[in-house]
Amino acid sequence: MVTGSQMGTVYLREGCIVHAETQSAHGDDAVFEIAGWGEIEFAYDRGVNPSLETVKGAWDKLLIAAVEERRRRALPEWRRQPA
Repeated sequence: MVTGSQMGTVYLREGCIVHAETQSAHGDDAVFEIAGWGEIEFAYDRGVNPSLETVKGAWDKLLIAAVEERRRRALPEWRRQPA
């Protein structure tokens, strides 16, 4: 996945995210980062497998949490609640 100068990779197995990485994060943190990019370009290669499995949770719950975190970070500092 690419947006501007940022690049990330998300690996799927049977419809579940099993690994994600960006230039600065792995696992859930990478999914959070990618979810915050907004508009992205992506490519799919069925033959590539991850060397690690860093994402264990359900992808839908992970993406909901990423959206909620993005909203929280968009608030002024004085209105933010701890994550």
